[in-house]
Amino acid sequence: MKITDKNWKKTHEDLTRPFGDADVYWRVERAFGRKAMVLCYLDARALQNRLDDVLGAESWTCTYRETSSGKNICTLSIKINGEWIPKEDGAGDTQFEAAKGGISGALKRAGVAWGIGRHLYDLGNTWVDLQEEKLRVEDRYKITHKDKETRKYLFAKAPSVEFLQSHLFPDGPKYARIGPKVVDKEEEKKEEKKEEPKKEAPKKKSTPKKKAAPRQPGGHPAGHAAVADEISKFISRDDPPKKRAQQRIKLVFQKGNIPRENLHKTMRAAMAKWEDGKPTGFGFQSPLEAEEDLFVQASINILNWFGFGELEQRVDQYIEWHYQNNGDYDENMAPF
Repeated sequence: MKITDKNWKKTHEDLTRPFGDADVYWRVERAFGRKAMVLCYLDARALQNRLDDVLGAESWTCTYRETSSGKNICTLSIKINGEWIPKEDGAGDTQFEAAKGGISGALKRAGVAWGIGRHLYDLGNTWVDLQEEKLRVEDRYKITHKDKETRKYLFAKAPSVEFLQSHLFPDGPKYARIGPKVVDKEEEKKEEKKEEPKKEAPKKKSTPKKKAAPRQPGGHPAGHAAVADEISKFISRDDPPKKRAQQRIKLVFQKGNIPRENLHKTMRAAMAKWEDGKPTGFGFQSPLEAEEDLFVQASINILNWFGFGELEQRVDQYIEWHYQNNGDYDENMAPF
């Protein structure tokens, strides 16, 4: 691709578009008991692919040099108007594969000098809950930390960049790391086997009865993926997170014709802790007074459950678990 002053603005926009969950990793910066502050970092291959896809392999190049202090410096040059324009930055060796990590880090920092991946620096402090049980998710969606005192490994599910920076994704976050979408591959195979229709030997001719599709509280068939996508696109990315969450919940209830009196128990279920598709912790007693992060997370869960056609099932599942585990009596959440 030939880059000139005329097409540079559009080219730069393509270069600096945000990276989603599939292109980033997370690591623990520091931990306090079962809480950990995590940092997000870009996969170097994702940066190289971005440069190739937008510029073409012939329009960018990088060189490396090492300083006397052992720091790796990367010079990333882009050919504009036939001239190579360089920008550079550096990084020290990392704890894992020191030299290789230092070179990779230098390349990513040089990319940031061009604005590539710079949005990840705006994430601020991000916290996760650590647990001893291993998570059945892909390795890239798993955070592992070794506790210095107990010498045991602790685990956490990686946050979602697409959720945390949803204002940068006009088509709405895909929530790759949130809610019931992340499941064990073996569980997926079991579900697929369950869905296979049973073959019965024909005994006599009769009109087969059609099995009714599972329905939402408002009478809509399950699996409203298109409606969920429509809701995500409708929400203004200029609004603050809490307001976007309120709009998300309001639209789910409107589109699903869900009775308003179901709001309280739906919010409690969405604010509960879930693992492997099962509730493992109680939902916040006063959902409308919850902190912003929890409120926003609950709105994402509600949208996901609605999109997968399992909102009513999830709420009922939580209520049953709640009272079986001696949860508080809630007049707005009738027990079974």
